Amino acid sequence: TDKKEIILYTMEQAGITSIADTVMVGDTLFDIHAATQLGMDNIGVTYGFGSENDFKELPPTITVASVKELEQLLLPIE
Repeated sequence: TDKKEIILYTMEQAGITSIADTVMVGDTLFDIHAATQLGMDNIGVTYGFGSENDFKELPPTITVASVKELEQLLLPIE
């Protein structure tokens, strides 16, 4: 099983049918690569296994360095 299949399976299980309405949050280049292959926006996090340097080969849509930064990005205060 590759990462793309895992993403698509997870979307199916969650009842999500639109890649355009989905974002992949990942901490490795494998995560970003799979999301990019699916045409999915993605957020690279540098506080997990990956580092900002890891994402130079294939930059994520957005890169964040902390859970707080991810929270502010995904759950903006209105």
